Amino acid sequence: MSKTNLAQIIITPIAMMLITVLVSILMKRGIYVIVSVASTVVSVIASTTKYIRDRKDIRQQNEKREEKYDQYLLDIRKRIYKQREEEREAYHYNYPDTRQIEKMICNGSSRIYERSNSDDDFLTFAAGFRKDHVNFRISFNKNELALENDPLEIEANEVKVNLQDIEDKPVVLDLKKAHIGLVGEKTVIHEQLKLIVSQLSFLQSYHDLEIICIYDQRYHEDFR
Repeated sequence: MSKTNLAQIIITPIAMMLITVLVSILMKRGIYVIVSVASTVVSVIASTTKYIRDRKDIRQQNEKREEKYDQYLLDIRKRIYKQREEEREAYHYNYPDTRQIEKMICNGSSRIYERSNSDDDFLTFAAGFRKDHVNFRISFNKNELALENDPLEIEANEVKVNLQDIEDKPVVLDLKKAHIGLVGEKTVIHEQLKLIVSQLSFLQSYHDLEIICIYDQRYHEDFR
């Protein structure tokens, strides 16, 4: 409630009082003026008191609503963040980068040759990484909000925008379903080929995968 609302509440009885006083003066009814003024004062006091009480109640309701919704958003943020991190960790586990591969080889990891031709991820590899949406849907039910397009709804949308992407999501290609071709500078292509081969040779079973390298002898050093 604003000050304008308060003015609207008290203007009418005051105006009626002034009119009554004016009429009473013209008609010379003094006792009627006293009764009318007293009634108007009581009405104004009652209206003002109700306005102040209602305004206080609304402020308390809004504070309670904001506190409750802030806790709701905090819980939602934690759940989304946890699920996003689990997805990110799964990507990093299934498609390790060259440093992780090198470390696991040096440590004799049990993951070497872990994929066989019966696995769904057999012959899959990460061709690169990009910023992309998570694989689960993030949405908010507007029915949970008391008002439409209010600051709390804007805050909820910010949670969605901030947590809906994974910065380094792998671009996964499946050689069982498609062939690939690389175009570009030889030095870049050679590096990319080595990255692909390192992933395939590390994770795929040597019983199911054989890699044959055919290249120009001029680039022999690149493939040593």
